[in-house]
Parts: sequence; C-alpha cells; structure tokens
Amino acid sequence: MERHVYKARAADCRDCAFHEECSPGVRGRTLIRTENVPVVTAYMAKMQTDAARALYRLRAPVAEFSNLWLKAKLGLRQFGVRGLQKVRCEVWWACLTYNIQQWFRLRWRERLIPAQA
Repeated sequence: MERHVYKARAADCRDCAFHEECSPGVRGRTLIRTENVPVVTAYMAKMQTDAARALYRLRAPVAEFSNLWLKAKLGLRQFGVRGLQKVRCEVWWACLTYNIQQWFRLRWRERLIPAQA
C-alpha cells in the first residue's frame, strides 16, 4: 500500500469549506490516504475473473488442510521461541511432522487397498 499524508496549517483548515467533510469531529490537520500499488491492483483485477477463481479453489485441498492441521493438531498458532533461526527450526519440525504423518497415512492406504479387494 502507498500511504499519502497531507498536512495543512491551522489557518488553512479553519477557513476551508470542506473542513467538516475532511475531518468530522476531529480537530486534526492531517489527512491520510492509502491506495494499492499497481501490482496489487492488477492482482485484485485478475482474481475477479472466473478462471482465476476456479484455479484458486484448487488450492484449498492442498494448502488449507495442512495449515489447519498444523494449527489444530500441533497447536502451532503462536511460536514458542524467539529469534528467526529458532522460529524457522520450529516451523521445520512442524512441517516435517505433518509430512511424516501424511506419508504414513498414504502408505497404509496402499497396503489396505489390495487386502480389501
């Protein structure tokens, strides 16, 4: 986001016809306007198309489930350590645990399918 800050002198604000619209109930002389950078605006426009929405729906089974699993099963909602190196290590262990769990689940499925047939 780009942030634009406009400031005025007290005398300018007092005499301005738009003073109540600009800062209703506030005696400040600062106006802050934010707008998206062009890259974000282009991304938001692209995500409004049906093709992009369909593609984004495919993400849910892959990414959202693993994030939910890390939060619910491992309780990884907040890091228990400080420092970037320690946080990376904690995330590494959480992801490794998730991947091992998925590997076990898929291996057992492969073994159960021939036994059921």
